[in-house]
Amino acid sequence: SVTDGVEVADMVVETALEFFSSQTTHAFFSMREYPLLRSDSVEDRVSAFQDVLRQVEYRIKQEPKFAAFGAVVLAASAFLVGRGTSHAFLLQKKQLVSPVAFAWFGLMAALAGPKSWDAAWSRVAKGIERHLRTSFCWDDPQAADICWTEYEWLARTLKNSQGVTELTRTSARTLSIEVIPGAACQFRIATTDSKPSTDAQREHQDNDAERELRTIMSKFVELSLQAQKVLTPPQRNDGQLPLLGAEPIKSRYKRQHKRSKP
Repeated sequence: SVTDGVEVADMVVETALEFFSSQTTHAFFSMREYPLLRSDSVEDRVSAFQDVLRQVEYRIKQEPKFAAFGAVVLAASAFLVGRGTSHAFLLQKKQLVSPVAFAWFGLMAALAGPKSWDAAWSRVAKGIERHLRTSFCWDDPQAADICWTEYEWLARTLKNSQGVTELTRTSARTLSIEVIPGAACQFRIATTDSKPSTDAQREHQDNDAERELRTIMSKFVELSLQAQKVLTPPQRNDGQLPLLGAEPIKSRYKRQHKRSKP
């Protein structure tokens, strides 16, 4: 239930506080200073989480040892925002504490039980459950691509990921490694084919394109002027175009004047 989720978050934070307080003097952090984490408004709870996040990041910069306990605080805050697992995405891209915070978040989800799981978390949990229920037998064919010993040999022998990408894999995007017999883990293979262009490269490409466009436009204008000279016929002084086959007036006048003389 909702109450169970809140109680689980408080219990984990208090237990972690007792442990980290015995290890260091930098662990103290009171979540009671953020009562909006228990508000009935989701917007208020999200706003309170942002306040906790800023405070935790500030404490870590001042006291790096606070990161261990700060991960617990952030995990509990995200759990309280969703009153379950629905707001796990709030922990993403928090590089200072993100990996450890997800572990604490998972612990709270396990203690609170399926009632606190959202649809996405339930699908992942059921997939893990199906994987764990499979029995292991030494005679079964290996389901992973390589074992951990083979991966270590590849990592020591090859300096790049070419050897890994050339392996025959069950999935084109991932590599399945058997960490221990019967337990495999999938790792996503990073692609380095298309590297993003830097700002300088993009600016250089834009300049080249602009220069090429100016050259094309100047050639177009030059060709237009030449075509205008060729296609425009010569004009008479009176501004009228001469007719084909028409005889000039002066030449007709001269012939008539010669015939009229005795």
